[in-house]
Amino acid sequence: MEEKKKVFIRGRKGRGDEIKGILEGLGAEANGLNCNEGDCVYFINHDNEIDCVPGFSTELAQVIMDNYREIKLPEQEWKDGDVLICDKWPGQCALFKKYREDGVFETYLTVDEGGISLNATAPVELYHLASGKELEVAAKMFYTVASKICEVSKILEK
Repeated sequence: MEEKKKVFIRGRKGRGDEIKGILEGLGAEANGLNCNEGDCVYFINHDNEIDCVPGFSTELAQVIMDNYREIKLPEQEWKDGDVLICDKWPGQCALFKKYREDGVFETYLTVDEGGISLNATAPVELYHLASGKELEVAAKMFYTVASKICEVSKILEK
């Protein structure tokens, strides 16, 4: 195996396209793996395919991490209005407002199956930037909330 292909990337939920792009850029063949799992070590195997070992603390993951070079994903800086997805509570999304210095961020709106929160705060490490299908789901959730607010507004006008 070529030395340049002896690399690994720690999985980051929601950043599978970046992981695949980096590994394919090094010559790995796409094999249908979505690379979106957070608790996985992604690498190029001896068949020149992208592969994954679940769990950072497993023996095989440790062997890979000890013998291959790590490629770190760049930190994502969220911008005003970015849609974020919660890793801890599936089905929760937020509309990013701004960072605070205490490790949390402020939202314009946070939505989940239980309702909405306006001007909430949340820990940065629990969220990731929405992409692909996640954006579609979040847009539907925000639209549903907006529709309900309009219904309530009409009732209150009467």
